[in-house]
Amino acid sequence: MRTLRSLALLILFLSASCLAQTVRVQGKEFSYKMVDGKQMVARSDLAQVFPEVEDGEGLLDLEEFVNNPQARVMRRNGLIVSLRFHDPRLAAMYASEPKAKPRPNPGEDPPTTQPSSAEVDSGELYRAVMDEIVRLSNIEREKNGAPPLSADRNLETAATGHSEEMARMSYFSHDSPVAGRASPGDRIKLTGINPRMTGENIAKFGSYPVATLAENAVIGWMNSPPHRRNLLDPNFTHIGIGVARNGRTFYLTQNFCAY
Repeated sequence: MRTLRSLALLILFLSASCLAQTVRVQGKEFSYKMVDGKQMVARSDLAQVFPEVEDGEGLLDLEEFVNNPQARVMRRNGLIVSLRFHDPRLAAMYASEPKAKPRPNPGEDPPTTQPSSAEVDSGELYRAVMDEIVRLSNIEREKNGAPPLSADRNLETAATGHSEEMARMSYFSHDSPVAGRASPGDRIKLTGINPRMTGENIAKFGSYPVATLAENAVIGWMNSPPHRRNLLDPNFTHIGIGVARNGRTFYLTQNFCAY
């Protein structure tokens, strides 16, 4: 009888352990929920360990963070059990934006706010971001013995088109679903040039202010081996940057070529 009772308690304990769904993020334990096969963690929890993830309501899919090449991930039976970044600021690079805040009740006057500078002068701000990415990229190339890149209008057109398309269609990939624009090379050739070699880096930010986009984009690319190779490739001679936004999410494209 005692053996059966002990066995029942053990089964109960194991069942409770299995039901306690937790994941360790930056060394801290958080609960998660399985939603449509995805491990979803409260945005407010992740904001505790990732300073650039904006606090707010709703859940975030852990797989969004795994897309970042800086993520160190451990899995068990296909599920993420541990996630860590050497620099937690980079976690936000692929995180989606927070949900919109609830609207005020009927009869309630909405808060009056001035339009942000990003809304008023987005063209000028994007130009500043684009120029700064070129400048910072050339600084990194100089540090690593690669010749500077020249800004190229055709590459800029291709990069801007891809950023705007990703923002408009809400996807994030080097591969476009639009016929004739599938690859970076396809998109660059559509501008009327036919370079002998091309390359592309992309980034998505859901919480960085516009003023830090360029710096954080270059940091992220330099800390990712494949992106770093593109940025420092001594064979590339020209560069073009594109910036677009969908809500709170910015999409950046960095195109390279050699003629």
